[in-house]
Amino acid sequence: MRARILAVSFLAASTATVGAQGPVAQDCDYSVMRQLPWSLLNVVDRSMHPDSAFVRMAERMATNQWSFLADSILGEVAKDVHIPPVEGRVFVERMIELRSELQAVETSPDPQDARNRGIGVTLARFRVAPGPGGLYELFPGQTWRIDLRTITSSAARRALCWRAFTLSRMLSAYAGPARRSAVDALEQSEKKWDNFTEKGYSMYPWELALNSAQFSATSQDPPRHQVVFFHPALSLELVAPSRDSLTQLRRMDAITIEPVGYLFYNDSRSAYIGISSLVSLPSNGRAGIGAMAHLGTYGKVGAIVWRAKGADGRRDRSLLLSADLYQFLASVPAKLSDAKRSALKAVTREKLLTVAQPQ
Repeated sequence: MRARILAVSFLAASTATVGAQGPVAQDCDYSVMRQLPWSLLNVVDRSMHPDSAFVRMAERMATNQWSFLADSILGEVAKDVHIPPVEGRVFVERMIELRSELQAVETSPDPQDARNRGIGVTLARFRVAPGPGGLYELFPGQTWRIDLRTITSSAARRALCWRAFTLSRMLSAYAGPARRSAVDALEQSEKKWDNFTEKGYSMYPWELALNSAQFSATSQDPPRHQVVFFHPALSLELVAPSRDSLTQLRRMDAITIEPVGYLFYNDSRSAYIGISSLVSLPSNGRAGIGAMAHLGTYGKVGAIVWRAKGADGRRDRSLLLSADLYQFLASVPAKLSDAKRSALKAVTREKLLTVAQPQ
């Protein structure tokens, strides 16, 4: 008895909640429609309900019979006596467009590739959009949209809206591979930008300004090339009077400047290689000129090949080790952060939004 009272109370509360939304919302607002108690639906409504229809479509979707499903729903709409003639023609025309697109993809050289990339089919066509003042439109933003408030029959509204919900769920399933591909692309792009800013060679403001020419607001990935220009660093220089006098090897701290250089990054931007010219200004020695080899996170190794002669008439050669201390001391430049945000927006705009579904 208590269970029956609880069930009746829940039914009354659900009905009151739904009823407060208004009759059009009960039929054409997806979240409100899902609250309708199953016991209040007749046999036709239960069969047409998006949950029921989607279950019946599962086997066909699993075998990629998408145009067959579109044909089936098109046949239902064409024969449904509850749908007003004008609105029915608009819905049928949109269905014919969908069926043509699905058939074109299915007969293309690589249907799975087209589906993976979310191309060839307008995925967000069957949208029901709520608006201010109780406005509900089917196919909003299109020339032949349907104002659902003008349809007084609940059976007619459900015949249109519930099939639109079913088609949206079907197209959402159709777009599943494209969504996964889009998410993967977004994650890969974000990882590349993180690698570029965290593991790449730091850029001083003037280098960033020079390299900004490589950045594009529509680019998804950071550049693979970087110009080094008058890049200062703290280095350790190991000097030997000659090749045969390693026992006289001495250590000197030095400030180094790379006047010009070029770096090339791998695809993931997690490592780079390159070479640059080098000027060494040791703390207690003569200036030297040489070259620096960049080995990404493994370090930077330079060789001083020319140095002014000392009092003894010798030109000491040396090996030079350098670390990118500026990378650890400075935060990520705002320009790089902005470039990353723009790139991720470009990925989202190009990929994710094309496969987004309203329901």
